[in-house]
Amino acid sequence: MLSSPQDVLDLYRANSDVSVHRSGEAHSIVLSRPDISVAITIPDEVLEWFVEVTQLDQVIATDWCDYVGYDDTPPPDLGRDMANDIDRFVKSLLGCELRVSSVGKKSILEGLVDGGWKQMVPLTAAD
Repeated sequence: MLSSPQDVLDLYRANSDVSVHRSGEAHSIVLSRPDISVAITIPDEVLEWFVEVTQLDQVIATDWCDYVGYDDTPPPDLGRDMANDIDRFVKSLLGCELRVSSVGKKSILEGLVDGGWKQMVPLTAAD
């Protein structure tokens, strides 16, 4: 189990399937496929993370998660929860085929999971 957002960054620095970049006061974990890129941005000092999906250099879906202000959970516990949520999300992306679909006027990222297409971004409660 990961104990902090830094742990998840350290874990993925050693993974050849993604790249980890620093930009300003945040790090990004980037998964690139031939026509789809998923960037998970993790600010240095804030317990939140953002995901941005691009296809052919166009942003097609975004979302974010934050962890502070919902209850009295101590920040170290929130940091652990955040790190493990990011790790679970990245592993789910790495473990499946990805495609972009449309739901009404909105584009979403889907992953092929257990023989069916599952919405990945925007995030769902199960993520």
